[in-house]
Amino acid sequence: MSETRETPDEAGCVTCRKPKAAFKHHSLCGICQRMSCKDCAQFLEDGAFSFLEKIPDELRHPAYCQACYDEKVAPELVRYAAAMERAKEVFVFYKKHDYLQVIRRSRKIVSVRECADRKEALLRLAFFAAQQSYNALINVELIAEKVQIAGYQTSNWTGTGLPADVKPAKER
Repeated sequence: MSETRETPDEAGCVTCRKPKAAFKHHSLCGICQRMSCKDCAQFLEDGAFSFLEKIPDELRHPAYCQACYDEKVAPELVRYAAAMERAKEVFVFYKKHDYLQVIRRSRKIVSVRECADRKEALLRLAFFAAQQSYNALINVELIAEKVQIAGYQTSNWTGTGLPADVKPAKER
């Protein structure tokens, strides 16, 4: 028996099964390359994973079918959002702190470059620490560099820090 497969020209929306002629706007899934109508396609916001150091290839596409979104993208969005929430709770200790009760520390210093402002640089450093399951950044150093762009002056922030687990003051 021979299988009859739909060619991409004959196929409709992979989710709702509307024929191709029924919708004007369509999107191809970035992962499986199947067509979805505008109502069924799942779109990522610009910068959805902007704090990741390296965005995986399967998360770089603008549109996904419902199945690929549920299987590949949604779990990553949940992990990303959880890491971002933990990043907002990370303790920050600058180089001037003399004594800290450190439980464990990372062997790798995290760094950020060319951030628009100080808060963004700190949040990116904290995000990297939270991704590695640490609750603090120690020996943090932030440096602002003035940049001239056609008569307009702005700053680029660069920062480094060492992810660590510290004992909060209320537990001491």
